[in-house]
Amino acid sequence: MPQWLKDIGQWFAESFEGWGDAIIKSWPLIEMFLIGLLVLGVLVLIWKYIWPLVRDYRRAENFETEWVPEQDAARQLLDEADALAARGEYDEAAHLLLYRSIEDIQRNRPHLLRPSNTTREIGRFDALSQGARDTFAIMAGHVERSLFARHALDAAAWAESRDAYGRFAFRGNWT
Repeated sequence: MPQWLKDIGQWFAESFEGWGDAIIKSWPLIEMFLIGLLVLGVLVLIWKYIWPLVRDYRRAENFETEWVPEQDAARQLLDEADALAARGEYDEAAHLLLYRSIEDIQRNRPHLLRPSNTTREIGRFDALSQGARDTFAIMAGHVERSLFARHALDAAAWAESRDAYGRFAFRGNWT
């Protein structure tokens, strides 16, 4: 063994002499510190796995008033979508209805949506009324078929999405 390595070993032995006794004497403190770290780690894990469940439960809470879109905004949205449909752009018109409906839900139920939510998930939210879920499911089905299956919507599919939105947004005043 080289002398320099023996010198380093000797230096460590002299420098840390008596540490064994010190560790043995302070073991109760070290033990408490380690137990505290373990408890903290368990609490962090519980929080990580329990908090999403609590958050999702809060999202499903029932709201006192049933939400419907603002009447003027709904009429303006239908006018914009009708203009697209009049040009034969049924896919874009249905997508506009769906996209603006998601924006409206976000505006009126800000804690309900997450960026990762799909249209199918949104259509199953218990926090939305059955009428809202039904309407959303119809519009989402048409838009999914248009965007993902690449099946262009026809006038009948557009009319079904439009009528579903109108029945929901205007209730008994739909014409």
